[in-house]
Amino acid sequence: MVLDGVPERVSLVGAEGVPDGVPRGGSPAGLVNEKHGKWFLQAFSLVALSDALVIIVVSAIGLGPTLYNAVANDSARLCGNLIACFCALWLVVLFVFDAAQNPRLLQLVLALVTLGLVLASTVLQGISYPWASTVVLIAIPPFLVGFHRFKHKVKHSDNHLKAEYYYKISGVAFFAFGLGALLAWVFWHAVDDKY
Repeated sequence: MVLDGVPERVSLVGAEGVPDGVPRGGSPAGLVNEKHGKWFLQAFSLVALSDALVIIVVSAIGLGPTLYNAVANDSARLCGNLIACFCALWLVVLFVFDAAQNPRLLQLVLALVTLGLVLASTVLQGISYPWASTVVLIAIPPFLVGFHRFKHKVKHSDNHLKAEYYYKISGVAFFAFGLGALLAWVFWHAVDDKY
């Protein structure tokens, strides 16, 4: 029963194992439950890894200029084109052999190999498409977070993370690391006196 927007309170400890004063189905002090906390850590990990790779590997803050100067020749571009062709064939092989039905560990290995091929191709084609590897790394987190929610919803169809919490948690993760990347860029400009 809800009175004036206040949820019903449990008055006895032990009725449902909930202490006095805690809303039914809620948690003390507004803390999220274990499922939300686990999802929060996973979303933050997925976004943090990709953002760290963008900042450290392909941006001007990290190794970007060194990396692109090393691959700024025609032979690297040719290797990038060959790897792109091999990547296309690799995806066809994965489709034909139904890689989605393999054990999870093998799926992870195949996904990492595919990601490595895509990143190698985009980095080696840096002379023609210097933005390509950055775009690939920026596109990975939304895909992974969405895919993770889809897999969780399929696995736990009756007890999956509700859309409201998914968008809140994912939004906080993307906002926090976007702000972190912006602050890293501003700090880099301030330290190197680039103004």
